[in-house]
Amino acid sequence: MPIVGVKDTRKQQLIQATLESIAELGLQNTTIITISRRAGMSSGIISHYFGGKQGLIEAALRYLLEQLGQDFRARIKSSDSSPEQRLTSIIEANFTDFQRSDLAARTWLSFWARSMHEPGSSACSRSTMHVFTVIYAMRLPCDYRNKLRQKPHDRPPP
Repeated sequence: MPIVGVKDTRKQQLIQATLESIAELGLQNTTIITISRRAGMSSGIISHYFGGKQGLIEAALRYLLEQLGQDFRARIKSSDSSPEQRLTSIIEANFTDFQRSDLAARTWLSFWARSMHEPGSSACSRSTMHVFTVIYAMRLPCDYRNKLRQKPHDRPPP
């Protein structure tokens, strides 16, 4: 008889190992072997739970989106739901310690870079890439965006 909760625990350990592997090695060099070694599990378990590396990577991305969604919902729940508060909630949810961590940021960036060059990306990948693009456009600090808009001769020296 299977032990209750072991499947979910193992899946979360594999997702965490995937995020760690991508943060250290990049998406290109992350393999089923690097993930399974980090998680301390056999490589076959990835295929069993996720159908392979791509399924696990998409599960890791869904995890990042779920964390973002939870943070947003928690903030919006405690706001007055005005347009200003909703916008503030979106911004604050995107700047949590977790979303700014190396694990999350490097995973998002690696995924985005790969998705731009793979025309056959899955629907999950394409929709996640759109969300990512919107989020990271908001993340650029205003002063940095303003500097980018300035003509080179109008910019102050570094």
